[in-house]
Amino acid sequence: MSQNKLAAAREFIQERNYEVARAILETMIYDETAMQWLARLNQISPKQVIPHHNQYPVSQRPIQYAYKSITVRKNIWRSLDNEAEPTINKMVVEGWELVSQQDSQPKDIFGGTSMPLRTLHFRRPI
Repeated sequence: MSQNKLAAAREFIQERNYEVARAILETMIYDETAMQWLARLNQISPKQVIPHHNQYPVSQRPIQYAYKSITVRKNIWRSLDNEAEPTINKMVVEGWELVSQQDSQPKDIFGGTSMPLRTLHFRRPI
């Protein structure tokens, strides 16, 4: 089995597909030849290290978001009366942005449909 893996790794090395060859060789930690090839491979093409997000400069860090959802009755949303409007306005002032909305028509306890709802999904940078 290890001879098959070495042969496969050799092919990938010849094709300069070092990451795949490295992945194969790293599974053979008890094979002396594989470890020698891996050491040589790491000299030829050092393993790529993906930095943790805190290692990026602040300007290049991925933006992280907090998410929040609120559900309003659909007829309230249409008129934006006193119940829904203040909540949404407050969220906008706090930096929340609307990213999606989803309509639903839940069933009541008797199996009929109740008032249609609209769920609003917001996000803001952390």
